[in-house]
Amino acid sequence: MALTVGAGCAAHRALFSPLDGSAGLPLSAGGTGPTSIVGRLDRDRFLVASGGCGAPADLSVVHATAGAPAPVLLARGVDAATLRQPEPTPPPPLPKNLPRSDVA
Repeated sequence: MALTVGAGCAAHRALFSPLDGSAGLPLSAGGTGPTSIVGRLDRDRFLVASGGCGAPADLSVVHATAGAPAPVLLARGVDAATLRQPEPTPPPPLPKNLPRSDVA
């Protein structure tokens, strides 16, 4: 699962959680500013927005595994972004018991 955590835009950071109770893996696009999840491309790759907070953001593809390739910048100065992907048919079942995490 990928999520954006942090109170207020300037504190946003994108995280990948394997839902195993760990703190999660930061999905950094290489910068130091806020990051937000835009969507998931496949099992390992996510679309992440860097910056924003009322200003245009940069969009990058970020891998969610240790030792993965560097993030790939797709576009600079984007005002809005979304990802459309068809829902699987039938949808996959949800886990019966999700562990709690210390990420807030």
